[in-house]
Amino acid sequence: MTFLGAIVAMKDGAHLGSDTLVSKLSVTGQKVFLVIGHVLMLFICWLLFVGSLNQAIINWDSTSPVMEVSMGYFYACGMVLAVSGALILVDRLLRLMLGKLENSELIGVRESEEEPVDAPAPLK
Repeated sequence: MTFLGAIVAMKDGAHLGSDTLVSKLSVTGQKVFLVIGHVLMLFICWLLFVGSLNQAIINWDSTSPVMEVSMGYFYACGMVLAVSGALILVDRLLRLMLGKLENSELIGVRESEEEPVDAPAPLK
């Protein structure tokens, strides 16, 4: 469930982050940082895929005590996240290269939907 939520958050751009530096850059600078960030995230997706694959192979013959299914299935969820995340990242990179990515999409952090809590009024 957590990995499925991460896929949806990545697709919607609802992940946590800070845009303090990137928002002050020119459009070209924002594009450069987007490419650098996405390439780094693709590398992390690769690491997650390889690690999950290795764990799935190692634990394929082990069964969970309660469900009595292969533990390899649990580790395979990491591969699903890695492949899905990589596809989302590659899609954004391709859209950037083809000029189909809007300037508003260059900063991947969305403002919080929660309203700030007002400070309590001072006591009189």
